[in-house]
Amino acid sequence: LYATGGGGAKKGGKAGKGKGSPGGGREGNSRRARRPAGAQDKNMWNGIDLDDLYETWHPRNQPPIVDPDWRAFRAEMIARHDIAEPEAEAYRHLNTSRWAHELARIETGCVLVSSPDIGGDFRKTVVMLFSHNRNGSYGAILNRPASDSTSKMLADSPAGAKIDQDLQEALGALPAHIGGPVEKQMLTLLHNALGFDGSVTIVQGEPGVYVGGFDGLKTKHKTGRLLDNFRAKVIFGHAAWSQGQLQREVEAGKWYVAALSPDLVLDPCERGPDVLWDEIVHMLTFPELKEHAKQKEV
Repeated sequence: LYATGGGGAKKGGKAGKGKGSPGGGREGNSRRARRPAGAQDKNMWNGIDLDDLYETWHPRNQPPIVDPDWRAFRAEMIARHDIAEPEAEAYRHLNTSRWAHELARIETGCVLVSSPDIGGDFRKTVVMLFSHNRNGSYGAILNRPASDSTSKMLADSPAGAKIDQDLQEALGALPAHIGGPVEKQMLTLLHNALGFDGSVTIVQGEPGVYVGGFDGLKTKHKTGRLLDNFRAKVIFGHAAWSQGQLQREVEAGKWYVAALSPDLVLDPCERGPDVLWDEIVHMLTFPELKEHAKQKEV
């Protein structure tokens, strides 16, 4: 992740409290995430000390991600995919590379599918968690394509002045997304390229999903070595939850926990922001979501 603060571009950031509340982190090659040099001793938000969440949010500091066998799930999930005839044309593109299934618990790399009752910034959203631990949770919305290009958003943001020209050119070729209402000057690179310098694995598999790796992207782009199947999103902003808050929201029925195939995670959402949410809802078997899908079909 790239944060832009006083003194220029630096890999770092801070995390925060509440759905859509300040959150962030540091991307680097060290084994432990550390607060950026010069950060205040007390990093407060609404009277809460955020230091613990900041120090532990980074994926490098998490337990190993459960390694799901994506291929084993595909046939079962697609077989369970039941679309009403009037909806069939809208979902004609579905194949075995696009699937979703329920998870019993929250974990790093899972997604949160918003309840139909949630409005505002999180209406019909699919949020991927980059970190979930005892001090809080941090992630970004996957299905909010920006109305402007990445190049324009960088030009209009403090980030544009802090990032070198080569990296701006590499990022400018990728689609821009809005990851949440918090710290929109902070950039996250989400992609499917194994081996980018500085990237961290979020979803294991072939292909997998990785976060970070700005230096790797710049190098590959400059040398023309990006593969044809490279897919990525440049995400501006994020969302975060304080200790225990996300679990309470899940138990209250505000979010449904699921796993997605990499194809769905990296969908550019060119068909509109709601289409990915609708597609995933049709794949899941949560009773409340199934009822919503039936009512929509009627």
